[in-house]
Amino acid sequence: MSKLKNWTEKLKSKKSLPLVIAAVLAMTVLFVVCFGGSFDKTSDEPASAQSYIDDLQNKLVSVIQKIDGCGRAEVAVVASTEGGCEYAYETKSLTDGDKTTQTTSIVLVKGQPIVTKTYTPQVSGVVVVAEGADNPVVKFEIINLVVTLTGVDRDNVRVFAYKV
Repeated sequence: MSKLKNWTEKLKSKKSLPLVIAAVLAMTVLFVVCFGGSFDKTSDEPASAQSYIDDLQNKLVSVIQKIDGCGRAEVAVVASTEGGCEYAYETKSLTDGDKTTQTTSIVLVKGQPIVTKTYTPQVSGVVVVAEGADNPVVKFEIINLVVTLTGVDRDNVRVFAYKV
């Protein structure tokens, strides 16, 4: 109990007050950014992992259906990672006598965090069901197309004939 009392007394001293304020501000910014905050969604915001996967699936279906000998197609894409963003940070230093306190926070412009790098989800597998896939040539072309567009290893692409 005496350690807690000593700690609270130290917090009350004028020397550690800037440190406490900086820590509370940093935790508040971190909490707001990590747990939703009230940022407006804009078109500049990176796409979510699910929308990226949905767009990729739609693109694959569209192109697969243009292969000679191929009809209707459905595609399922599996991602091993969700992707994400890195944000710009700024560090501020506050010197009070012989103590220097540094605070780091995310850079905001008009209430929006500045994104410095965006990671797309990592595709780990693709399943295609297509009319005409029972033809080995069509199946081969579908596999080549999927490997080219997604970068996924050929062993992680499965193609099945569409049940008519």
